Amino acid sequence: MASDQRSGDRGGQREKKAPPCEILCAQCRKPGTTDTLKACSRCRRALYCNAQCQRAHWIGGHKKVCKPVGVTPVPPQPQGSAAAEEDSGPRCIICLSGGDPPPIPSGCGCRGAAGLAHVACRAEAAIHATLKNPDPKANPLHPWTLCGTCRSPYQGEMKVMLIKAYWDAVKDGPKNEAWVIAAAFWGMHQVELGQLKEGRILQKLSIATAEKLKLPARLQMSLKTMSELNTGDGLANARKHLQAAIDADDDYGTGSARHMLGRALMEAGQLEEGVAALQTAYATYKKHRGAEDPPTLSLAVDLAGALKTAGKYGEALALCVELTPMVKRVVGPESYLTFQCASYHASLLGLSGQFQPAVDLCREHLAAAERALAPEHSLILGLRQLLDFSLAQLGQQPNA
Repeated sequence: MASDQRSGDRGGQREKKAPPCEILCAQCRKPGTTDTLKACSRCRRALYCNAQCQRAHWIGGHKKVCKPVGVTPVPPQPQGSAAAEEDSGPRCIICLSGGDPPPIPSGCGCRGAAGLAHVACRAEAAIHATLKNPDPKANPLHPWTLCGTCRSPYQGEMKVMLIKAYWDAVKDGPKNEAWVIAAAFWGMHQVELGQLKEGRILQKLSIATAEKLKLPARLQMSLKTMSELNTGDGLANARKHLQAAIDADDDYGTGSARHMLGRALMEAGQLEEGVAALQTAYATYKKHRGAEDPPTLSLAVDLAGALKTAGKYGEALALCVELTPMVKRVVGPESYLTFQCASYHASLLGLSGQFQPAVDLCREHLAAAERALAPEHSLILGLRQLLDFSLAQLGQQPNA
């Protein structure tokens, strides 16, 4: 432990001199890192230090230039037959055709053309799975949010458009559990996209409908958590929901609430308490879901980032050494979670003075990130800067 702390102290001094992933808030121009700045959920290009900066930048003109990530441009059509023209463009993995609009990347773990699909084709498959031929034991949200091939979450434009398609498919139908879930998630995305009034109204409506239908208490608690984290004191709400789960003697629900509490504590700057909450939540998730379940892995990556933020570099690095290959294998080599874990891992290697392994890790994941994400995505920028920093420490030219 002492050696971990000493290497962390040296790494902290080095990071102050030349931060490996320093970038600027798009509004106030305050320096930050890929750990502290949050990307615009629509374009993933603009980065902000807080919600106030994001709203000011949106009103100040970002809304005029913000475009969803992942749109595949229609290539110039060659001369020749209609069949030749049809063969020339990108093809949807489901319907095997191009068309207008063209198929777009799904943002999941499927590589290259295997991840291209029409939003309408993905939506039709999800409608069949959840509305026309539902499995009562299955989570009704998964066909709309997880790729059926690689089981990784959709990202970017595909993610947003499928949640909207879910809401469009059920909003005029009977008010049931599917209706409540779709309303809650589309409301949450509307808030993230800056449509605050519409999103919050929809979230409140989903909560009221769930109470009227007497849906399971855990679902009602999750809906309230999603809504309140967008509108109020996240830390106070997290503590309230944790106490409710403890009172209900719900072990898994307590773990989920501790996850939320840990994130809220980290955002409030209460690092030690936040790390402790995330560690307890991680143990609960592993007990109930297993170490390789995607939500468990997502929580583990959150924990690695929290340990790094709290200056516990040795513990964070040990966790990343275990997580990086596991996340890559389970959720896919081109998943956002894989890139996030690799970014933490590479930065921790740099902080401990292991620059060559950091270079190798950055190069391995940067190539995949450039295939899967928009060119100016914050994770790509962070990996490039980590790579350049590590190469400089080895006396090599950047991007050599």
